Amino acid sequence: MRLLIGLILSMVISEVSAGEEYKNPVDGKTYVTEEWKTYHPKNPHKKTEKRVMNSGIRLLTTEDEIDRNLTVDQLAGYIKAIEEQANITIKGIESSGIVLLQASLNPGAVAEYQMSFQGDLSQEYLQKFYDALQKLNFPKVRVSNVSFQVEFIVKQGITKQ
Repeated sequence: MRLLIGLILSMVISEVSAGEEYKNPVDGKTYVTEEWKTYHPKNPHKKTEKRVMNSGIRLLTTEDEIDRNLTVDQLAGYIKAIEEQANITIKGIESSGIVLLQASLNPGAVAEYQMSFQGDLSQEYLQKFYDALQKLNFPKVRVSNVSFQVEFIVKQGITKQ
């Protein structure tokens, strides 16, 4: 009987771990799901003078869980506000690279942010961006944590003050 239970458990465990894994470079955790989707902006090739461009959004919380906590419009508006802050804080700074921002919304708490980056982005820019995020109005979640990542490409150049 124990052997049968052990075999059943090993089959269940192997089915659970058969999903796709994502090793998160920001928090070091491994996330597993049946299928990862990265959401991209509707007009990725739209000409813009902005130096910071959103290159994709990765949800670290299931869509069902997000629906229980806030609306899609709230989440989209929040991500747009984050993108605007990324563009505002780059003014006067020449560096370029990629920023992977992870945001976590927790019930009854302030939003939490973590970042990783590649390229020659200055510590000054990253700190200014992080400080600006602390001042953003963030949507309140109802029941549980909602986490996501936004990848930003920062183009080379200098934006006038």
